[in-house]
Amino acid sequence: MDVGRRPVLHVPVGADAFTADQWGVGPTAVVVKQSGPWSYGALVNHKWGVSGNSGPDESVTFLQPFLSKGLGKGVTATANLESTYEWTQDQWTLPLTLQMSKVTKLGAQGASLFGGGRVYLAAPDGGPDWGLRLGLTLIYPK
Repeated sequence: MDVGRRPVLHVPVGADAFTADQWGVGPTAVVVKQSGPWSYGALVNHKWGVSGNSGPDESVTFLQPFLSKGLGKGVTATANLESTYEWTQDQWTLPLTLQMSKVTKLGAQGASLFGGGRVYLAAPDGGPDWGLRLGLTLIYPK
């Protein structure tokens, strides 16, 4: 089992609808275990707002348990929860995400392409019921 610990820093960039308008800081940790084609673990962090808007300082806990299985030929299936609890507003956001990824080459560049869907098990009033996630990660080996 591998464990990592570091600080987390929130930088207030982006549109107001997508980010807290304040700086935040706190601890973060990840635990990962790999056993054959399976990988599982959790990422957890907590951020306290330390400056910014005139509203209350944010106090947010994030917990992301995950389970992945390598299916061969660079394909992986993953399930995770990305639970967020906002302490000052007593508010949960809890999406369950299921996705597939594929490690491949784009020309000479290594890459991981992924996509999937999510359903919100809990969300703030007016929050989403579902969502899609698509992405590309470039891979740079040592």
